[in-house]
Amino acid sequence: MEQGRSLLRNGVSRALEPFLHLPSGIRRLFISGVFLVELAVATFLAFNVLFEGIIPAEFVSLGLSAFGYVAAVYLACYFLVGAHRGLWSFTGIHDFIKIPVVALAGGAGSFALVHHILGWTSYPRSIYILTAVFLFVLMSVDRGGVRLLRQWFQGLGKHGTPVVIVGAGRA
Repeated sequence: MEQGRSLLRNGVSRALEPFLHLPSGIRRLFISGVFLVELAVATFLAFNVLFEGIIPAEFVSLGLSAFGYVAAVYLACYFLVGAHRGLWSFTGIHDFIKIPVVALAGGAGSFALVHHILGWTSYPRSIYILTAVFLFVLMSVDRGGVRLLRQWFQGLGKHGTPVVIVGAGRA
């Protein structure tokens, strides 16, 4: 049993090795790309929920036309909040505070841009809320999932004896 776990952990480690040592600029670009895919999925889900799976053609074209503007606003919020920084395997509370800020600020900014500045009032207002909710869920799941996987893989090989060090002070 232990040998199987070790083989699994070593195999996954070897498969993930190229991604773990990417330069920070490329890693941030990759993470930003993942964010854009999450935003596209969240927007698609929002339209599907609003129209119960049958999106009228005029709203498909409207959604595709507006997506570039919406993505620009969300990306600006994403970078301003600093959600692109850090490693997902070390995600903590501070990262889970940034996620709703990105979702809410991006939704509000998108609404302001599309409805008030561009004047596209036919774009459904509930899409902004639904997109923000779905984006929040997707971002939380991927960051939390990566952290849980890291902790699970680290725990596979630990079979040591617990010890207490006395007299070490704060060290």
